[in-house]
Parts: sequence; C-alpha cells; structure tokens
Amino acid sequence: SEFNLRARPCQYMLRTDRYKYIHNEGSTDELYDLQTDPGEETDLSQRRPERTKEMRRRLSKWRKTVNAKIPTDQKVKA
Repeated sequence: SEFNLRARPCQYMLRTDRYKYIHNEGSTDELYDLQTDPGEETDLSQRRPERTKEMRRRLSKWRKTVNAKIPTDQKVKA
C-alpha cells in the first residue's frame, strides 16, 4: 500500500494494487479502480460504498498508527 498526505485542502490518499481512495477533509471521498480506470476518470465511491468504507477504515487505522496530524498554517519557530 501507498499513503500520501497533502495540505490545503487536506487530503489523505490510500492506494492498493487495484484501488485508489482519496479522503478530502471536509468534502466527499473518492474511489477509483486503477485496473479498469487507470486515468481515474470515474469516481466509484457512491457505487461501491462497502469498498469505500473499507478503504476509509484502513486509512484511519494508518493515521492512528503513525500519529498523522492534520496540517495547519502555523509557522514553526527555529
């Protein structure tokens, strides 16, 4: 699996061999089948709610495991 964290808006992504799941903080989730849709044209999150829920669960578990924080705009003092 591959995990990604980007800021503004905060997005978390989980990728497996077949699926790519994107959690958009404060918005809707996205799910793509990379085998049948490598260009990520068709969001399957509404058509595959159980797969979406499973990917969200796996992502949440990973975030807790690595203590992933949601990025803020605060500047770090050196």
